Amino acid sequence: MQVALLLLYPLNVHLGIALEWSVMQLFAIMALAAGLLYKGLKRGDSLPWLIFLLVVLVSAGTTYFDIAIFILYLPPILIPLLIFSVFFQSLMPGQTPIVTGIGEQARGPLTEEMRHYTRLVTVVWVFVLGLLTLEAAILPWVASEIVWSLFTNVINYLVIAFLFAGEYVVRRVRFRDHDHPGFIQYLRIVFNANVRKR
Repeated sequence: MQVALLLLYPLNVHLGIALEWSVMQLFAIMALAAGLLYKGLKRGDSLPWLIFLLVVLVSAGTTYFDIAIFILYLPPILIPLLIFSVFFQSLMPGQTPIVTGIGEQARGPLTEEMRHYTRLVTVVWVFVLGLLTLEAAILPWVASEIVWSLFTNVINYLVIAFLFAGEYVVRRVRFRDHDHPGFIQYLRIVFNANVRKR
């Protein structure tokens, strides 16, 4: 359910802008907030519910005054920037690169060759996330809303999907002697990895 709510966000944003339906933009912000706060909302914790209701009220106000687009500009900048910072910090001396950590959670200690490879993959993610953040920050100033939405709500997600799938194929070819999980199982391993502790 949480993943479905998060996936509804870019879909609703793009449809809302393409079809000029402001209510879809409101639903998009609500879906994103519900997705990010999902566990707390599901438990019935008061703080997540209070935050969610505040987001709904602010979003409804911005939609009413037809300025919701200014709120919608923020997540495509802030979300990859946050992930970028986590990946970047994991490359600092004394830290375990994120992809290395996920590999060790799934397999146990990695060989030196695999540790080098997973560090390189972490560097690639830092580079791509940095570019996506920069793109999302620049586009509102130089492109129309529909072009901005096409990149930040469609193309960027395709880039991320391509990177996931491409890295999976490269790893299977480069380390063909290792036992690799299926792609769906691989996605589950990544999704369930406790990156926040790193």
